[in-house]
Amino acid sequence: MSTACRLVLATLALLVLAPSALAGVTPGQPFPTDLQTVADTTQATGLRVSLPVPNCAARPSDCADIAVLNTLDGFSLQPRVSIPFGGAIDLASVSSDSVFLANSAGHRIGINQVVWEPLTSTLHVEPDSLLEQATSYVIVVTDDLESADGSELDASQFRKFLNFGQTGDPAEKAYRKALLAALHWSGVPPGHIVDAALFTTQSITAVSEKIRRQLDASTPAPVSFTIGTLGERAAFPFASVLGLVVKRQVGTAPSFSTSTIPAAFPVVPGAIGTVAFGKFTSPDYETPGKVIPPYGTHTGTPVSLGTNDLYVNVYLPAGPEPAHGWPVAIFGHGFGDSKQGAPIAAAGRWGRSRCFARTVRPSSCRRVAGGSTRTATAKSTRRRASAQRPRRLSSAPVTACARRRST
Repeated sequence: MSTACRLVLATLALLVLAPSALAGVTPGQPFPTDLQTVADTTQATGLRVSLPVPNCAARPSDCADIAVLNTLDGFSLQPRVSIPFGGAIDLASVSSDSVFLANSAGHRIGINQVVWEPLTSTLHVEPDSLLEQATSYVIVVTDDLESADGSELDASQFRKFLNFGQTGDPAEKAYRKALLAALHWSGVPPGHIVDAALFTTQSITAVSEKIRRQLDASTPAPVSFTIGTLGERAAFPFASVLGLVVKRQVGTAPSFSTSTIPAAFPVVPGAIGTVAFGKFTSPDYETPGKVIPPYGTHTGTPVSLGTNDLYVNVYLPAGPEPAHGWPVAIFGHGFGDSKQGAPIAAAGRWGRSRCFARTVRPSSCRRVAGGSTRTATAKSTRRRASAQRPRRLSSAPVTACARRRST
């Protein structure tokens, strides 16, 4: 007899023998649960979310949201766990000892963000830490959680489902067997467990990893620096640059906002040798609605649906270039600034070591209008050039941002 079978039989015996407080409040089915999934061999987890769909005529937005959620191969890595009850509970008994999550390694995750919804008698909590992707977890409620009057919860329905649940649905039978086997992950004797659910988290990075491999296998065109107004090469000795004049498109009229950024504030003067402005063409995996379509996380193949011109600022350290070229550090700022300002100071610090060339990319999911321009003002007016993007009336995205919703 397999170890899993012995565990299931031992758990069944303990649950049959465990007493039930029939007078207490009855806990219901926790969410999330793999009961609300279907088998799907195209997914890395082997399943796909299958939430019930409301009346789409009466609730079209809810229907559209659930349709997106039902493409995922599991639940959120930071789910809002909901546990319904047949009545009020003692909120003082809610803790990480009475309600928690556990994985197959026996690692417990406590709870926080505790909310009680009195109208529906539902307890909502969140895991105390981010969960692992594509991983099964068991939600456990122990008999440390009490009814509002201090009595034990009535676990008879839960134990009946585990021990004697009769169903012709093979998926429900498989879930019941998997839940029975998973209860020991908690380290709590089964007789002290009054409610539980098994669920699987989604594979967050699967599609991104596939796209990354496609990009690594491709041979992109080099960055073009001939982006001046008249096709000039937009590369300048940094010592000759007085500052940048940034003309940013802020409306579709079009309307613009102009700001001046001085070049005279690097932290380490003389560390930057050259500044250059360029662009390269990148595959775009987003639809016109600006989302990446759903692909099977196991067998699906993401498809590039177009291209985008991405604009970069490049800073080279002062001094002789190494024999094999400068190593490159790609910097995405985390400030409220744009890629035109603060990166100058950061490039100065890095350039001091004479170790890195620095490339600044637009920050993730930030959009820049298509008519924006940058002008590098040099000490000689003959060295003045404008790096201008193709002028369009509507904003154009500069990064491909995956907008994947989570349950």
